[in-house]
Amino acid sequence: MNERIKQLAEQASVSSLWMSGTDQQGNPILEKFAQLIVQTCADIGALKADGNYEVYNSIVEYFGMQEPEE
Repeated sequence: MNERIKQLAEQASVSSLWMSGTDQQGNPILEKFAQLIVQTCADIGALKADGNYEVYNSIVEYFGMQEPEE
């Protein structure tokens, strides 16, 4: 599981729910949900910065997510 997202789950007191995945790597549904939120925030940042992807790249890098393949 992504370390930044894991820290947020702990802060939100949902880490036990998060770790309910069968392999103890994290609940894949909740992890995907978190990734979609991060992706949406990054996309909004890029849109509001008029196509300057510095904001997008900063958000994606902060959360340790790979940029989507095009």
